[in-house]
Amino acid sequence: MKKLDNVKSKEVVAGWKCVVVIGKIGLICWS
Repeated sequence: MKKLDNVKSKEVVAGWKCVVVIGKIGLICWS
């Protein structure tokens, strides 16, 4: 996956079921 900015992460959360790990660089996503 690509590294996303906070704003982009919010867009991902809106479109996908994703959990943004604050303090770490990473996204926990499932579909």
